[in-house]
Amino acid sequence: MILFDLDDTLYDFSACWETGMRETIRTHPLTRDLDTDAFYEKLAYYNDALWPQIADRSLTFNEYRHVRLQNSLGHFDRQAKRQESDDFQALFRQKNEENMLPVEETTALITELSGRYRLGIVTNGPADMTDKKLERLQLAHLFPPDTVFISELIGHHKPDKRIFQHVLAQMGADAHETLFVGDNWIADVAGAMDAGISAVWLNAHGHEPQTPHVPLAMIEQLADLRTVLKKK
Repeated sequence: MILFDLDDTLYDFSACWETGMRETIRTHPLTRDLDTDAFYEKLAYYNDALWPQIADRSLTFNEYRHVRLQNSLGHFDRQAKRQESDDFQALFRQKNEENMLPVEETTALITELSGRYRLGIVTNGPADMTDKKLERLQLAHLFPPDTVFISELIGHHKPDKRIFQHVLAQMGADAHETLFVGDNWIADVAGAMDAGISAVWLNAHGHEPQTPHVPLAMIEQLADLRTVLKKK
């Protein structure tokens, strides 16, 4: 069985997120008269700074989005009512989805692998956007709902080994016969390996490993997974 991370593994989440967020800042009534670069910098900062509170479940995704925006607006002496915050998020979701396009090489690879392996997805992304992402990427038919595992719904986030154990139990799979492919060293590589699962690190940007874990392979693009599997 092969399990995949979703964001920044099966598509360029970071680029879609930045483009969608910048378009939202430029057009939403709360922010359209502000300097886009300056506001984006603050929002991106809080996007990362508040993430641990998602992982420890002290914030829901909806609360996280509101606090992220509210903290960013505070630097510009502004506040948002909850409805305004929800409206900002709705516009971002629209803009983000518009920039989310299928990747022909990825679709071809996953289609090919689906004929030889059981496949699944394990994501830390929000539950209310995952289905739409797969539809927009034209991957939904390759990952049926019972093969898509979302940390928000499970209650444990990668790299917590309990999420990987949950997935293995639900899929009826053995850790030693499973491979995890992802871009994030801590969440995807270290997390999977701590659960006894082999990992392939998608390292498109030349990052250095953060722990002594030794993955099965490191690849620069997803298509290189074919070569790894031929050697396995």
